[in-house]
Amino acid sequence: MSDFWSNYWKQGHLNSFGDSANDNYRGVIETSWTQFFADYSNEKDTIVDIGTGNGALIDIAVNGATGSSCQFIGVDYAALNIRPELHKNNVQFLEKTNAESLPLEDSSIAAVISQFGIEYTNFNKSIPEIARVLKPKGRVNFVIHYSNSSIVKPNRDIFLALQLVKGDKGLLGLLKDLVEAINTQGKQSALAERVRATLNERLSNISNKNGLVGTNFPAFLRAILNPSLTHDKKLMMFGMYESEMNNQFERLDDLLQASKTDEEVSSLCDLLEASGIPAKSSFVTENGEILGVNIEGTKGG
Repeated sequence: MSDFWSNYWKQGHLNSFGDSANDNYRGVIETSWTQFFADYSNEKDTIVDIGTGNGALIDIAVNGATGSSCQFIGVDYAALNIRPELHKNNVQFLEKTNAESLPLEDSSIAAVISQFGIEYTNFNKSIPEIARVLKPKGRVNFVIHYSNSSIVKPNRDIFLALQLVKGDKGLLGLLKDLVEAINTQGKQSALAERVRATLNERLSNISNKNGLVGTNFPAFLRAILNPSLTHDKKLMMFGMYESEMNNQFERLDDLLQASKTDEEVSSLCDLLEASGIPAKSSFVTENGEILGVNIEGTKGG
């Protein structure tokens, strides 16, 4: 894994949606986890959160309605940016830690949970590892990305639009050519007009308008063509946008590869059962739209 998730979490995001750094999960996701955590009030119990990010689920547990007092361990492969309100005696974060090799004792964990995290792991290694650390009668509760969900589909559109933006021959390359032509030959020069016409034609032919907006390219285009900006300032802005765009591209590529089809969800349940954790799957829905797939199971014993 690259450091794009580390860069994402360092920005302070609490959930993986990226809409606002300050917002945790709301609605049916928050409600379902609050109900789950209500079953765990024993301070001797330990819950492990795989792909914890900056601790969204743990925040719901310890700072939400239930105020759970059991022990929490958040595990993530990335470097994190944990908020002060999660610096509690019953909370521990294991960043830069591989879920396929957990530094935990056998049969020591009451529950293993994950919200849009476990699907980024290698199931053939992470599931047996989870089975190893779970106590008999220990539970798993995962919400994973579904390939046809209302979360994945718009992000797929953004990813496809990013492919049109990226590179010297993409929209960003054309915009760089336009800015350079304006700087060297003037706004009304033949070269600037030619590049502008090509860029406008390319933009008008894009049918995936919502995806393009999600790349922030239209807003960036308007900002970069502000005549009051110096050329050096524009070059700096290009560098910043390109860095953010590349991180977004890698993160969305990771998301799309991690999202699961019906067949893959079924295979995950089969693997859990083969590891001694019979499990069932169901859709997580809100306002008639699929948000993801819930996988629940209990270790035999």
